[in-house]
Amino acid sequence: GDADGDADEPVAPPAQATPAAPPLAPDAGQPTGGAAGAPPVPAGTVAVERLGFSFVTGGPGACGMVLEAWTHVAVSRELLAEYGCGARVRVTLDEPAGGRDVFEGVIGDTMNPQFARTLNVYVGVDEPAFEYGLSSGTITPLD
Repeated sequence: GDADGDADEPVAPPAQATPAAPPLAPDAGQPTGGAAGAPPVPAGTVAVERLGFSFVTGGPGACGMVLEAWTHVAVSRELLAEYGCGARVRVTLDEPAGGRDVFEGVIGDTMNPQFARTLNVYVGVDEPAFEYGLSSGTITPLD
């Protein structure tokens, strides 16, 4: 036996984890646009709740193209399904970063499945990506 003499006692199964909250329903029927009095979001525009910045690595993204700074973006999987690899998009940042608040880019990569309504802007390795922090914004298809 072991030190406390319970070697022959059955081991209880691990407690069941609390089930995760159900996924949020799409915003169908919700008015588009931002704060009260803001202009409506143009057709096809999606509000991005989490907009971050990643360094280019010199390698290809999930879409097979070599990722370039301020040219390519990674999007969460539902946005990739909506727009597709290689789609040209306008990204509007709610808070300017790198001296920009809007730019045109190309979807070149996707993100891990836990992310939704998320976009990462690829920036140069010489830029302070972490100082740019997390923001929000919109993505609008151009094609």
